[in-house]
Amino acid sequence: TIVDGQKVAPEDLGNNFMVEPDSLGRSRAQTVCDCVQELNDAVVGSYVEETPEALIERDPQFFAQFTVVVATQVRCTSALTSTCCVQDLCM
Repeated sequence: TIVDGQKVAPEDLGNNFMVEPDSLGRSRAQTVCDCVQELNDAVVGSYVEETPEALIERDPQFFAQFTVVVATQVRCTSALTSTCCVQDLCM
């Protein structure tokens, strides 16, 4: 499951090989999820168009369903970080 509340922006084109120029303005979560599924047809992916911070505020148990949570560009003081560390979901 990919959680990202942003749209594909021009700066993503040089930083994320899973987005292309025709992805500009589309949901970044959906775009990346589609690409991951194209790379491996055995993958069943999903996405949430919401920032991780907003999602954890709205649904504090959302991330508890996962064995591994990989988070990038999330503030260390965010509710996501404190929730994951309290539940031993991430390091």
